[in-house]
Amino acid sequence: MKKVLLLIGISALSLVFWSCENEEEANAPQVESKTELSQAEWGVLQSQLIAVRNAIGQRVLAHPERWNDLEQAFQERDESAIQSLLEISDEEEAAYRLILEEIRTRISSGGIELSSVPQDCDSDCLPNMFAALKEDPAPFALLFGARGNRAPDGCDYEQYVLALAGCAGLGPYLYWPCAYVAYCEFCYGPTHDEVCEPLEQLPDWH
Repeated sequence: MKKVLLLIGISALSLVFWSCENEEEANAPQVESKTELSQAEWGVLQSQLIAVRNAIGQRVLAHPERWNDLEQAFQERDESAIQSLLEISDEEEAAYRLILEEIRTRISSGGIELSSVPQDCDSDCLPNMFAALKEDPAPFALLFGARGNRAPDGCDYEQYVLALAGCAGLGPYLYWPCAYVAYCEFCYGPTHDEVCEPLEQLPDWH
């Protein structure tokens, strides 16, 4: 029952993100109808992917005293440690994981090839990301919807969704830093410039 309620909550939250999150602006580039996925479905999938990213990101922001330990846990891909440090219940983890898996299944069933995930991010992206977070968490709070409204960003809509869906294959915890890199790669705008400036060179995304 808890899992069902959480799924409902995330779905509702994702609709809010779809309507007002700046990187999902109304004028986002249109996706060509090459598959059975409609424009509305693309929008819902993107909003759900953003909702999971923001849910994990807000947990990270809530525990600045644990950022050093979290950085190490992410670099070591220690999901048990990440779950413990972020105080995420087993029910919550299962719900996040189910959402990400269902999104990947839906996109794949639509005849779309998911993006592969960069392999060379752990050594550079994570330290730079956490260093920027420790120096100034404010733009990250805006990005992850923890506070305030931010200036509009835009994205390469189709590539961004496919990249996020590729990241989703890593599971909810490792999905989070991967989704950050995807945002830096495929989006643009004032918030993007602040949050992504620490990544001097983005990993190759195929």
